[in-house]
Amino acid sequence: MLIHLLTIALIVHASYQDAVLADTEICEDRVTPDVCQRMKDERKCSREFAKKNCAQTCDLCRE
Repeated sequence: MLIHLLTIALIVHASYQDAVLADTEICEDRVTPDVCQRMKDERKCSREFAKKNCAQTCDLCRE
């Protein structure tokens, strides 16, 4: 049962990561570097603003 739940959690997490990365077509920072670096330092890269405007600094780009 526990293994089944962990497997489901991993699948959901992977799907979420794919969705987040798929939205980041243009891999660049759209605001000044200091703003993006501050977002990264404060661990706010999961916020919608950072996803849209700080993709490169927050390491949200597909390689």
